[in-house]
Amino acid sequence: MNYQLNVDLPAYASGSLVAIMPTKNPTPLGVLLANGTTYYIPLTDSGGTQDATGPISQAGSVGAHILWDAAIIATVTIEVCNFTQTIQGAGSGTDITDSDATAGHWVQWNPVFGASNYGNTTAGGVLTNYSLAIAGGTAGGAVFGFPDSGFRRYRIKIVVGGTGGRIRVRPHGKNGG
Repeated sequence: MNYQLNVDLPAYASGSLVAIMPTKNPTPLGVLLANGTTYYIPLTDSGGTQDATGPISQAGSVGAHILWDAAIIATVTIEVCNFTQTIQGAGSGTDITDSDATAGHWVQWNPVFGASNYGNTTAGGVLTNYSLAIAGGTAGGAVFGFPDSGFRRYRIKIVVGGTGGRIRVRPHGKNGG
């Protein structure tokens, strides 16, 4: 089963529950991120509802495609979490949000796969395992794949440096054929 999303994902500033929705028409597309700020983009289909447990998180294999403009300078990493958004058993109450910055709640996913690295990038970015450095000056893109990783929740962490700009993210998930 394929879990294809035909929308760009929203971003959240660190600790914020307010979604920064992507521009939809016509250009520039994506979310506008300010310099000197950390953002999170949950790889989900929740549409900005702070619940990264939709069908994408249920997929056996997950991938993400990231595009950026020529202005932004940023470091992009992948983080994972196996805890739910709400407190289990209580039916309500917040446990770990998609934008939670508490140490240990979300953990960087950065395995070393050697020559078979599950990611790639174009000009303007340098990808080392699952850490992407965007130097600015050139628009580009990167893809990340998480085959059979088995985590409940995934998010992209973006630490924007001296210059902000736009980033677009679109995930895809797949089980079996």
